Amino acid sequence: MNNRRLLRFTGSFHPSGFWILFIGQTIDAAAQVFILGVPPKLVSVWFSMGQQNLAISVGIMANNAGVAAGFLLFTMDDKRENSRY
Repeated sequence: MNNRRLLRFTGSFHPSGFWILFIGQTIDAAAQVFILGVPPKLVSVWFSMGQQNLAISVGIMANNAGVAAGFLLFTMDDKRENSRY
């Protein structure tokens, strides 16, 4: 998962950064389908029936919090003077 984020982050510094960001975003979007299915599968093995709803909610919200942190980090990085866009 970190390699996709690293590819998107690297694209902000490279001269042809738009295409690197585009490819990184595409890979990340395709992987989300598989990543969002992981918490229910893990929870069904590790938690009892009464704890499963809370554990699934926490697992999915952690993914959403990671995406939000990625958006915040990118906006902090994008405050440069020589931006082409």
